[in-house]
Amino acid sequence: MGSSRASLETNATDVLGATAAMMDIAKIFGNLKKNKVWVPRRSVVLVSWGLEGDGHFNSESWAQQHGLLLRERAVAYLSVEMAVRGKTNGRLRVNCAPMLEQTVFETAKLVPNPRLSEINAGFPSVWDTMQIKSRHKNPKQETFEPRLDSISGEGDYQMFLHEQGIPSLDFGYDTEDGAPPPSGGYRNQFIDADFSLHRAVAELWAMLVWSVADSPRLPLEVTRYLEFIERSYAIIVKTHQKLISNHSLPIAQLLSAIKEFHESADFFTHELNALDVTDILRMRVVNDKLVQLEKVMRCSHYTTKNSLSLRHAVLSEGPLLNGYGFGILQELLRDFDVMSDDVTKSKIIQHISTLARCFQDAALLIMNVVYSLTGEKISSTTELDEKNLQMKLNSMPNLLESTK
Repeated sequence: MGSSRASLETNATDVLGATAAMMDIAKIFGNLKKNKVWVPRRSVVLVSWGLEGDGHFNSESWAQQHGLLLRERAVAYLSVEMAVRGKTNGRLRVNCAPMLEQTVFETAKLVPNPRLSEINAGFPSVWDTMQIKSRHKNPKQETFEPRLDSISGEGDYQMFLHEQGIPSLDFGYDTEDGAPPPSGGYRNQFIDADFSLHRAVAELWAMLVWSVADSPRLPLEVTRYLEFIERSYAIIVKTHQKLISNHSLPIAQLLSAIKEFHESADFFTHELNALDVTDILRMRVVNDKLVQLEKVMRCSHYTTKNSLSLRHAVLSEGPLLNGYGFGILQELLRDFDVMSDDVTKSKIIQHISTLARCFQDAALLIMNVVYSLTGEKISSTTELDEKNLQMKLNSMPNLLESTK
């Protein structure tokens, strides 16, 4: 978990609330461990970054120095860069990697709502507030849930997510529209004078750390990643349908790889739900592979300037609205729509091939987990289809039994 202390500058807007919250959490965790009340299953590292205004120099240097260890063993990076930026009527902003979304939802239900007016209106938790401010329908579960912002752009998390492939999130109370407060706002008025919003941030942060550090199975949800990928693919195809068709761009190659990942994810989830959490060896196999999934998705790729990019190939944002990935592909398609040159078309084809390989590698990664759990080797998508069909048949009610 990490925060920035660059707000010691007189003109900074990210006040020291995040640093204060992390110091308080450190004190609580330290006392729990000292008194042997709670010792986490996984190590918790607390970091306070300086030099944020100079290009996040400290976090970048630290991540590169410990790069090998981070790539092998780091589970998640949980960041609060600005604990509270807006007034008391602001919203809780959560920028989150897809695999951590479910963890955010579950922990937010445990944190009391800091606003008395909303509690009196029947919204007792932070989760309820998130539903008020922004929600959408989950088509798979037929339920409404908050829509979290994708994590991209600049921040101390960028080196962990984009270069090391570590699932990351950053959150805090923000202005209603996400715009920065007016100049001098912090000097002329008190924001969160009773520290109720700061307390809610600290409680949510501590619960997130506890969940990631102590759950027998890592709370990284593959199905959430799949939903993000399919949603991003659908909006790109819808936006550039005519361009893709007119120039015969091989988008079908990407769709085929996504379907392969979808099939593997379904079977993996089925086996995971049936897994006994007390089986330490099997849980270790699952957790080791879950840690590697984001690193596989990061991909090695090149920007339009033909220089190595640190941007995450799947999670990076592009010209489309927030909440969609494949940012580099989005930018290439936008440029090709304007110029229609062979060089850009070649880069699009190359990037689609890179993305497809990423999804195929991810599918193979989790299929290997299934093989480790079941002892059955799955060597093709056809065989996986047969397994999925048998799984569905087994889950259907037995009509003959019901008539007896």
